Amino acid sequence: MKNAIKVGDLVWNSYNGTLRFGKVNNVRKASDGWAYYKVNWYDSEKYEEILEYYRTINPNGNYGLKEFRSGQIYRIEPEKLLKIIELHSEYKS
Repeated sequence: MKNAIKVGDLVWNSYNGTLRFGKVNNVRKASDGWAYYKVNWYDSEKYEEILEYYRTINPNGNYGLKEFRSGQIYRIEPEKLLKIIELHSEYKS
């Protein structure tokens, strides 16, 4: 499948209004039929701050994912992201 997410791909995820980008470093096909991905997130401090806040409210909770199921992350081509940033810069006031 051409659009399948692979190790090394750039992906994005949104959590609580925070947009995150990262690189896939592991893919696991589970017996439930889903693919699960481990991601090395870039510049993810805002996400970590949110999780830390949740831990202060309920220290017994289990917050944050170690793996992301298909449909929780989305592949993006780096060239397309660069083009979007370039277009945004042209229209900035």
